[in-house]
Amino acid sequence: MAEHTADAATVHELVITRLIPVPRHTLFRCWTEPALITQWFTPPPWKTIHAETDLRVGGSSLIVMQGPDGTQMPNRGVYLEVVPNERLVFTDAFTSAWVPSAKPFFTGILTFEDEAGQTATPLAPATGTPKTTPPTRPWAFTRAGASPPTSSPRWPLPCKPVLPPTQPTRGDLAMNPVVHFEMPYDNRQRMAAFYQSAFGWQTQMLGEEMGHYVVAHTTETVNGMVHTPGTINGGFYERKPEWPAQHPSVVIAVDDIRAAMQQVAAAGGNVLGEPMEIPGIGQYVSFMDTEGNRVSMLQPLTRPA
Repeated sequence: MAEHTADAATVHELVITRLIPVPRHTLFRCWTEPALITQWFTPPPWKTIHAETDLRVGGSSLIVMQGPDGTQMPNRGVYLEVVPNERLVFTDAFTSAWVPSAKPFFTGILTFEDEAGQTATPLAPATGTPKTTPPTRPWAFTRAGASPPTSSPRWPLPCKPVLPPTQPTRGDLAMNPVVHFEMPYDNRQRMAAFYQSAFGWQTQMLGEEMGHYVVAHTTETVNGMVHTPGTINGGFYERKPEWPAQHPSVVIAVDDIRAAMQQVAAAGGNVLGEPMEIPGIGQYVSFMDTEGNRVSMLQPLTRPA
């Protein structure tokens, strides 16, 4: 029975690997940002005309393909696992969490692995039909690994899209922007009144579950993002006797917080503990730089423009 089960599972698995000459975080963006998905996801003469992604476990996805005759093919699915810059697991077995689809076909396991400065992306799709059947969906062609068969149409690679501007670069090192400031308070009511009276800032006082943090809006803000380029918002935290270096500091946005922690340590800094998850914001961790300043890093759920 066990041998029969293994054989049955193997029949429905297809593993394709491709080495793509871009960093992991860039390739991850190409798989997860709608504006990039529509640039490469479908082979000509078909095209992808719409994409939606809700990057969380149970979050829905929608990709709408259109043929040369105008026929549209909507593909709905759900994310089963999301590890930024490392792993995506998605399926069309559900159309939303957790509503089963009428005709499930595919579950994809996509990993992003560093290899000599490039990204190897093995994709292991498991289909509802034996792998000897010609694929009815284009997943196999988008798989990172060996080149597509010469008998197949040339498929746009996930590294081809024109990325919207995010981080300028200095040589081969990304320049990570300052996106937030932080300062301590002893009396948050007094602090809020001061900055509102002196500078017109608006504050939002969070509850105990968020450590009584106070969000400070210093400029026009739309959906949590600053409206005017070059400006930032910030926040105030309650001063704690046991915390180090409680002085005004900044928060730097990074693509991969684990990689950034290693870079800080290698440069002579000292990372203060493990990243914490801020609901709806991203992963956050503080560090001490070589001059004794406390600075923080944030891997945001939504990248700043």
